[in-house]
Amino acid sequence: MKRTHEHSPGSPGFTLIELLVVVAIIAVLVAILLPSLGRARELARTTHCASGMRQWGIAVQMYTTDYNNHYPSEGAGGQNTMAGAWYNELPAYVNAPSYGAIYTGSAVVNGGFANSWIWYCQTQLVKYKDNIATGGKNGFHYAWNDVLNGSGTWGNNSTTKYVSAAAIQEPFNTPLICEVAQNSPNVQPDSTLDASRHRSTGSNMLFADASIDFVRATQSLPGPATTPEAATGFYASQNNGRRLVWGKYAN
Repeated sequence: MKRTHEHSPGSPGFTLIELLVVVAIIAVLVAILLPSLGRARELARTTHCASGMRQWGIAVQMYTTDYNNHYPSEGAGGQNTMAGAWYNELPAYVNAPSYGAIYTGSAVVNGGFANSWIWYCQTQLVKYKDNIATGGKNGFHYAWNDVLNGSGTWGNNSTTKYVSAAAIQEPFNTPLICEVAQNSPNVQPDSTLDASRHRSTGSNMLFADASIDFVRATQSLPGPATTPEAATGFYASQNNGRRLVWGKYAN
């Protein structure tokens, strides 16, 4: 007698519709979770960059203690080994190499700051896909307030001048070091300042009172040329209730 094999009612199996429903649910969950994961990664990068900024703050405090309450010199682009410049004087206070030691004129390539983490901000590395060899991306992810150069004017100062911390009237509102959008040791509240570094809304700043704050893009702009104080030689910007005082500060 010929037997026929039949599936019992309890046999496991999925219909095509059931599989499609499961796939659809997974796709929805992925779409919900991916933005959250992206935000979490960026928050971690923001924290890393703020930590680097805090190290600069510690270095500034120690330097001013050693040098009669004076800040290091602003320095100038192209002056990699300039004595007295903030980027060569401050790193030693936190056991980091000076800029002149890590950049001697040859491009630093593909994560070359891995052992010099105070020099880089993760968002900048992600932005340029870890390749900082071209396009002026050698090392300055952080930059000094461009009017703290001893001359009382904006612009690089190739001579060594030191500004007294006592000259700063509003240390809580005065930026010292900011995250910079391009490879420059000096920063102004304009295109040089990376106002959209983190989550496309703002960036970290180190202030003269040693505090670290996340400043939104609308707070850091406009630049000095468009502010009322510019006519009197006092550069400031104010937005969203936060006042930023940039200078001017001369010896």
